[in-house]
Amino acid sequence: VYDLFKNKQGQIIIGTVHKSERNGISVKLGDVYAFLPYSLSIPGEKFAVGYTIRALLKDVLLEPQGDNQLILD
Repeated sequence: VYDLFKNKQGQIIIGTVHKSERNGISVKLGDVYAFLPYSLSIPGEKFAVGYTIRALLKDVLLEPQGDNQLILD
C-alpha cells in the first residue's frame, strides 16, 4: 500500500464512502481503504454509504495506524 500510494500523496483522489465510524469516515479506494477524520472534513458535511467522494491524500503512513494507512483531508 505504501509503495502504491506514496507518489500520490498531496493529490486529489476519488473513492467511495464505505462506512461511518465514531471519529471519521472509511473510504474505499479500489481494493484499499483510507480514513477521513471528521476533524479534517468540512463541518456539517453529510456522508452517505456508497457516495463518491473526492479528497486530498494527506498522509501515507509507512505502517498502519490502527486499521488505516492512508489519511485523507
